[in-house]
Parts: sequence; structure tokens; C-alpha cells
Amino acid sequence: MNTNKKHYLTEIFLDVLEKKGNKLSQEFVRKVRAFIKSPDFAELFDFLVTNAVGGRILIKPPVVENAIDYIIKRYEQEIEGDVRISDKENAKRQMKTYMHTYKNLLTAFIEANYLFE
Repeated sequence: MNTNKKHYLTEIFLDVLEKKGNKLSQEFVRKVRAFIKSPDFAELFDFLVTNAVGGRILIKPPVVENAIDYIIKRYEQEIEGDVRISDKENAKRQMKTYMHTYKNLLTAFIEANYLFE
């Protein structure tokens, strides 16, 4: 699939949220734009947006795995840098538990809908 064409819908989605959204939406866009520098995260995000609006594109299982691992690493860095968090190890453990649960639910959904390549 053409990469430019693939990310076109994602860019429209982010632009609309950024220009028309509230502060929470704009913060979401800022975070996604930072995360989207990872090719696997960009592909997963594009997959989610496209399939959410009725398109049907497939994704490879390693892309999902790598994208979630990337998110975990980024959140670990954020936790480490947040002076308001006193128990950083516990915060990381909780975040990893949530992210692995999310990954398992997402993987099950993708499999159930035959969206893996």
C-alpha cells in the first residue's frame, strides 16, 4: 500500500482534532504526532483510524506488538521524567499491565475480524 495514501486519512483526522478540538484533543494530537515517528506506531494508528471509519486494511501481528512496545517505552520515559510520581516502579508496573491488557484485547479483536495479514 502507498505510504502517502495510507497516512492521508490519519493526517486529516489529526488536523481536524488539532484545529477544532478542545485542549484535551489538542494534547492527544501532540502526543500522537510525537509517537507517530515510530513506523510501527504510525502503521497501527493508521490501521485503527481507517478501520474505525469503515475502511478495511490489514496489519501484521509484529507491527501491533512493536507499536505497543514502543508506547510502553515512551510512557516509561514519561514516568521517569515526572517529578510528581514518587513510586516510579509501581507506576511503570501498572502502566505495563494496562498496556498488555490493551494489546491482548486489540489482538483478539483483530483476529476475530480477520484483519491480520
